[in-house]
Amino acid sequence: MTSGLPDGAYRRPDKTNPFPDAVKGSLNAAFGGGAAGSGQPQAGTGRAAMENARGYITCERSESMKDYLDLTDTEFDVFFNRLVEYLGQKCAGPTPTWTHIPSGECAKLEAAWDNWHPAYESTLVPHTAIQTKTKNDAKAAAKNLIRSMVNRFLREDWEQVKDEDRIYLAIPIKDKTRTVHPVPALAPDLEAAPAGPRRHRVTAINPERDTRQKPDLVKGVAFGAKIRSADGPVTPAEDLPSVFQTKTVREYQYPESEYGKVVDYACAYENETGQRGPWSNVVSVIIA
Repeated sequence: MTSGLPDGAYRRPDKTNPFPDAVKGSLNAAFGGGAAGSGQPQAGTGRAAMENARGYITCERSESMKDYLDLTDTEFDVFFNRLVEYLGQKCAGPTPTWTHIPSGECAKLEAAWDNWHPAYESTLVPHTAIQTKTKNDAKAAAKNLIRSMVNRFLREDWEQVKDEDRIYLAIPIKDKTRTVHPVPALAPDLEAAPAGPRRHRVTAINPERDTRQKPDLVKGVAFGAKIRSADGPVTPAEDLPSVFQTKTVREYQYPESEYGKVVDYACAYENETGQRGPWSNVVSVIIA
């Protein structure tokens, strides 16, 4: 079989073609043309069309799946084979297309393939538990290596590696869109009450829903608390020492030495980046 690789490029030991013509045809169509069976990404007709071509690897799996290496053995074998052959084509020869990947890294990938593929094939027929373990160990080692290589050489903003390459290889595309984290505009209501001897329970209430459920795009709550004498002035909310937590309920336990004193409480919502919204009103509770 002709592999379609240039002279001097890496060729995996097993020459069996895992990509049927129908699959290659759909890939070529998605990438905008190319000779049938060429296996090369061409100028695309849009990201949606190109992502449709990933079905041959993901077997119609959900695109929302977070881990791109969470594949069955059969899917992983196809994915791994394509990655090895594609990197061999891009990185081999006197004038490689990709020059940022050291040759030693491709050799490690080839060695991992040589460990994985025979071990996988041995489990396609009646086999022993030891063969299954060998296959699983080879897959785990290969996944660790692939993840490292992808993160270092394929997912970064290397000028030589295009999104079309990443789609062709069914690896994640780095999100270039910044997520907007607005500063919370809503001040929570605060409930503070005794919850036992010298113990207070403080709760941030969403005034829009009248529940403890946080507003959208809010990560958690900053709770402020400060002990004062019973006849002392109320501490302003912004001057209260505070602690952040994702839960909307916090309990405080005080020693007997603080009995009879007053604690001023307040709270405020915070977003994912730690930006704080307006404080609630201060609520004072006696330690009793």
